[in-house]
Amino acid sequence: MGAFRRKLRGKVFGFGSKRTPKEFFGFVFGTSPLLDWKELRRKKALRKYNENPNKAILDGYVDEAGNPLDNQETIYKYGKEVSNPDFRKPLVGHSWSRGVYGIAKREGDDEPMVFQLNLNGKTAKEFKGWKPFVPVRFLALVYGKDEYYRLYPSNLTKFQEDKDAEIDYEKWIKTASHVYQLDKLEQAWQATKDADDNWCFIEADLDYIFPEVDEDRRIRQLNITDDSVGLQTYRTRIPEDFPINFSEFSRIIVMGEVQRFKRKDESIGMAIRGYGVYPIPGKSIEIPEEKAFPAERSEEPIILWE
Repeated sequence: MGAFRRKLRGKVFGFGSKRTPKEFFGFVFGTSPLLDWKELRRKKALRKYNENPNKAILDGYVDEAGNPLDNQETIYKYGKEVSNPDFRKPLVGHSWSRGVYGIAKREGDDEPMVFQLNLNGKTAKEFKGWKPFVPVRFLALVYGKDEYYRLYPSNLTKFQEDKDAEIDYEKWIKTASHVYQLDKLEQAWQATKDADDNWCFIEADLDYIFPEVDEDRRIRQLNITDDSVGLQTYRTRIPEDFPINFSEFSRIIVMGEVQRFKRKDESIGMAIRGYGVYPIPGKSIEIPEEKAFPAERSEEPIILWE
């Protein structure tokens, strides 16, 4: 602890403010997929142009030559709405974004809480080699504490593994948030659909792991089920780089957002946009390393994990 504090204490330059980062101890549960918002908006603009060129031009999606434009008058920066300096300019470059989710205690707090650490730009793109469910210490800027910690990184933010610490992960999860059973998925959706913290924890059985990765959406798909829902299975999508070292028939806790959608036959279905999966000890089945689905590895520098 002392070495950690000596290493990371110091002057902070994050976001051009003198806000002081706070110290946390806990673990990462998972992440949202890495998204490039500008690329998604470029695709949307071109789709609008292909559907109706004149309307797309009038609505500011593209210029007269069909090139995508930035049509957002305002943007959010560090939680505040500000004027967009690129409004009506060509929509070029990238805008990487990723959320890191976990459970931690802030120094001085008694109970663990869920945290959401928002990463943007290069920091989001290079958040690689991370490990869920290992004790870590880190510093971060706190931009709100209600039912969870809303965090942003400073240039001192690094997840440093604490090899001497132990965490009862299942106990921390159930202390930080309610865990829904799968037959209460509708209740979980109702409770979170309009919330700022629109995620929840769901306990279920892992039915199937799809071996293929969706390269466009950067996700892997799982199916989960439970005796309480009979033969029904629910699709769960998790980031492609989440390490899976457990097999089907494991008892798990999923963290993610419950989503409703309309099927082709007009019936309503439900799915989960997952951040991570916790295999419950004693109720899960480990698989050999050579058969596991490992996290992405890269020779690029790791910005936030060491």
